[in-house]
Amino acid sequence: MKRQENPAHNAGDTAVSFPYADTDLLPELNNSPLPDDYGMLNDEQHQSALALAIESALDPCQYMNAPSRLPDWMIDGLSSDVIAGDPDIPDYLLPVQENSTNKVLRLRTQHYLKPGETVTPAKGARLHIGIDSEYVYNPATKRNDILSYQFFAMTEKGEHSDIIYPASNRISDRLSFDKFLGHIVVVCKEKGILTEWPKHVFVYAHFLRADLASFGDFWRFKTQVNGIRRTVASVNNAYGIDLENVLHRQAKPAPLILRDKQRKAQRTLITFVDTMLHTPGGAGLAAVGELIGLPKLSLPADHSIDRMDELLAGNKVAFEAYALRDAEIAVKYGLRLHEFAKTLGLSSLPKTIGGCATSVFLKHLRETGQDRDLLFGTHEVVQTGWSKNASRPVTKKAREMAPEAKLFEGFAIDCYHGGRNECFWGGATPLSLFNDFDLSGAYTTGLVDLFPLDYERGRMTTNTADFCGHVFGLARVKFRFPYGTRYPSLPVRTGIGLLFPLTGESFCTAPEIEVALRMGCQIEIHQGVIIPWADTTQRLFEHFVSQVREKRQSYVKKSFEELLWKEIGNSLYGKLAQGLRGKSAFDTSSGLSKPIERSAITNAFFAAHTTGLIRAVLGEVLASIPAHRTVVSVTTDGFLTDATYDELVLTGPICSRFQALGERLDGPGFRMLEQKHQVKQVIAMKTRGQLTPEGVEGQPQILAKAGVKPPCTKELHQAYMLDLYLNRTPGQKVESDHLISTTEMWINERDLVSVSRSKTLNLEFDFKRQPMLPSMQSVLGTEHICFDTRPWPTVAAALEQRVVFDNWRRTNCLKTLNDWESWEDYFVCKTSIKGLPMRVTDEGSLGILKRVFLRAYTQSAFGMTKTMGYDELAEWLTVNGCPTSVDDCKSAKRAKLVGQCVPVTTRTVRLVRVILQECPGLELGALFKPEDMQQLQGRLNNPKTEMAQITLDAPSHEVITD
Repeated sequence: MKRQENPAHNAGDTAVSFPYADTDLLPELNNSPLPDDYGMLNDEQHQSALALAIESALDPCQYMNAPSRLPDWMIDGLSSDVIAGDPDIPDYLLPVQENSTNKVLRLRTQHYLKPGETVTPAKGARLHIGIDSEYVYNPATKRNDILSYQFFAMTEKGEHSDIIYPASNRISDRLSFDKFLGHIVVVCKEKGILTEWPKHVFVYAHFLRADLASFGDFWRFKTQVNGIRRTVASVNNAYGIDLENVLHRQAKPAPLILRDKQRKAQRTLITFVDTMLHTPGGAGLAAVGELIGLPKLSLPADHSIDRMDELLAGNKVAFEAYALRDAEIAVKYGLRLHEFAKTLGLSSLPKTIGGCATSVFLKHLRETGQDRDLLFGTHEVVQTGWSKNASRPVTKKAREMAPEAKLFEGFAIDCYHGGRNECFWGGATPLSLFNDFDLSGAYTTGLVDLFPLDYERGRMTTNTADFCGHVFGLARVKFRFPYGTRYPSLPVRTGIGLLFPLTGESFCTAPEIEVALRMGCQIEIHQGVIIPWADTTQRLFEHFVSQVREKRQSYVKKSFEELLWKEIGNSLYGKLAQGLRGKSAFDTSSGLSKPIERSAITNAFFAAHTTGLIRAVLGEVLASIPAHRTVVSVTTDGFLTDATYDELVLTGPICSRFQALGERLDGPGFRMLEQKHQVKQVIAMKTRGQLTPEGVEGQPQILAKAGVKPPCTKELHQAYMLDLYLNRTPGQKVESDHLISTTEMWINERDLVSVSRSKTLNLEFDFKRQPMLPSMQSVLGTEHICFDTRPWPTVAAALEQRVVFDNWRRTNCLKTLNDWESWEDYFVCKTSIKGLPMRVTDEGSLGILKRVFLRAYTQSAFGMTKTMGYDELAEWLTVNGCPTSVDDCKSAKRAKLVGQCVPVTTRTVRLVRVILQECPGLELGALFKPEDMQQLQGRLNNPKTEMAQITLDAPSHEVITD
């Protein structure tokens, strides 16, 4: 089954069958027969050569290291910088003073040649090849049946496309990759678009791991890798790896040794480019085709992408046109990327869009003579190690944080958090007008707030006044917001993401502290550091951000160049934070998962300040929203509210600073908030889960699917999600198709196939806020619960309720007020039973109240006098919603009297009202905990607040006995 609908191209050239076995000869060149080893290495070394090239393409460690050595490669050769971490170079590089392109290439190819044999660098034109394969899943073999291999080759002299069909669907008849490349070179020479061996071959594919796995010798490369870099101990043994990012990475150049008919070795550099890594938003190939004006071809009617074998059998011409277009789009998009890199002033194409951003930024620093190390708090060191190949010590250069910056770097990492993501409302909102506001260019604008730091003058302080104004500060604080604060603004990192409670301890930045202080928050700084700006006339990222905005404005909106520039601008911030937290990637040199390497511009101080500034801006805006207005959610750099733009106060010190930054970039017309959507009603499921049951004509709808992948076309996603949410059931399973993981591919040597997985649906509220004030709301002709929220008093209260709710929702959904009662009762009983001198039954809180009341009533205690007999008492309670038997009453007479242990819930409040009518002298303080009495009285006196909240803190109940 093909991964997505692949555009195709009717190339005009006749597709040829390619039934050759690995031992057969390739087509002739210039009417002269070629030797068997054309296009491959001699003897067992031929697999090693290609193994290195493909391993380079799949090696995430090389990929992640790349940004610190941008540009990554030179089109006409390799710089010494490129060889750092190269898959075939020893543990340490050549001595720094001896590095040279010739020596690098000699080291990289010496393992592939016979003793005494020399290699001649190929001198022909570069060859650019887009590759693709079509396949269909075979459920009997649980593998793909390969239908075709197609390529689109381009040189400066012309282009040629072709399709190669395997002899059968047997694995043994799959085409080998080296034979595939050899065939392409031969045919291109026959067609006249190559006259000499190509000096550099670029292989392009969109989602590389899908196409490489279709070749018959792919897994032999894996086993050969064992002899090169010890990456796989055994094909059948599982080992400590995380291959999540291995197979879809793009390669640096690696040498491929080809031999001419005189068996003379020719060295060609081969580079793999995964075009998906250069696509804005990681879009599919169809979107790429639209960007370059080469749209996909539609499949004929009555044919589907998962049955391309039927199209091949019934309409071969349509099949070939469709299949070839993928390869054509890949190579032509790749060439557009090379051209784009030249417009950036880069000598080569970095491996990702993020790499382009880093390259552009560092290029500006070099051209303006700025000291990168001074600006980023780094310095260059020389490391020494032992080279097994050279049998002597060798050195290499590396860049690391300078001591004065490293002193506080760990603190900066603790203060670095992501965006603020919270859901403030649960369920459907009432009908109104809800506006989706975004901060204009949030992170790129925030970068302009940064000046270079004077790390040497960093100082510790606990004075909150030091953190106000335009300063760089980090702090670990203890805080307490005033009771009634709707949107506290200090983050606390937890296992379920960032929480913003009323009280707690936070690692935060200076802008966040200033906003919190203006909200009346009491802050005690336990540890704080202020690092002075080194030069307040030099805004470190202003030139880069201005360049991005100017370039975007110079191109047509949504054009190829405009979208790439937009992605470049958004990517630079990510590079500042790369490698700071948690994520790992596969290290082929050790076979283990290791932390992702830092980029060339990783800086925890800049990353912490930028994210802290954006959270502070949002916090200041949220605090200004009028009390009668509702905020539905906040997501990273925007929020959804029924407040109008004019009702927002954007004149606070942090908002004013952000506005000023925008005006520096865009002039006085800059508006810090832009409206993205407007709808009449929203369903808020959870964080990053919002739907639009009723929109506004002419306005785009809001749709955030909370991780669900609808099994339908994009146009039907909204309707699918609305139906799924409103009609969900406890324990409901949803089927989703997904590609198998790279780990499974690698360990089990499986093709890239799509598998269906059954997953328990979870669209319930995530409890980052405390639900309150539930009611039923009409939505799309049905009724569904909705509720407001308030901040948690503490992180501990949030985590306790979240873990209990996760267990409750296994067999329940929160859809009605009865569900709310059930959940409330479940939570209170599960968290309030410690020390309770009676067993909690399935009756929950109502059962506890019934037993405590029966003991007191039958024994004339707690201000009550027994006036009813057992039969009458049991009937009275049953009629009022508390099923009771005569035996229950008789047992209570003999049981031990207990008190101050009844939880306050909707069910117990309802029964207490009934009991007070019959027993007005009942001493409520004898039944309920002293700390719950205020809540109890409030709910008894105001029926509208009967379901106002779930008990927060539930310490052990005191027990009263007689």
